[in-house]
Amino acid sequence: MHFLRIDGPVFRFLETVANLLLLNLCFLVCSLPIVTIGPALTATYYVALKMIRKEESGIFKNFFHSFRENFKQGLLLGLGVMVLAAVLLVDMQVLTYSPAIPEAISKVLMVVIGLLLLILAMIAIYLFAVLAQFENATKELIKWSAIVALRHLPVTLICLVIAAVPVLCMIFIPALFLQTVMPLMLLLGFAFIAYLHAYFYVRVFAYYMPSEEQPEAEEEL
Repeated sequence: MHFLRIDGPVFRFLETVANLLLLNLCFLVCSLPIVTIGPALTATYYVALKMIRKEESGIFKNFFHSFRENFKQGLLLGLGVMVLAAVLLVDMQVLTYSPAIPEAISKVLMVVIGLLLLILAMIAIYLFAVLAQFENATKELIKWSAIVALRHLPVTLICLVIAAVPVLCMIFIPALFLQTVMPLMLLLGFAFIAYLHAYFYVRVFAYYMPSEEQPEAEEEL
């Protein structure tokens, strides 16, 4: 039967799952020191984008190529995002439990910090995929990620929701997270999220990349 052929949908699906399992393993191993999560994310997006475009020529080869090429920038960006997020979350905790701050001021500051966290998340959701796709100075990558996040806001919100699902499960449904979500994340979840993001990113990035049909990009990175 056609669907059981080597080039049929069943085998293509199984091949994609196998590739995601390998990609997730690469991400987990290279993220173990925590500080290397930036280059690991960049490499994961690099492979996921190639998978969506059907350009992959080896999961390990592509992953470690990107990991090496983008290590310095990925490391700096990853540490920057983690430090900023940690500072904002600590500030929220201080505001929540500090009796010295008037309630009215505390509420205003909580809203401001919440907006800053949202902006950081909107930029970070593109940042490592942008690094995987384009070459530029770190400052320009951050600036361009912010512009793309705002210009393609519906895609940004969809990708934020996709990434937030495991976190929300951990906070609000811990039993489900421990029994189901966490094992799935360790098996293939991180790579799967990157793969879902890449499905949208290839369409977003197409606006900024030259092609035969589009001799000049709408906006240079």
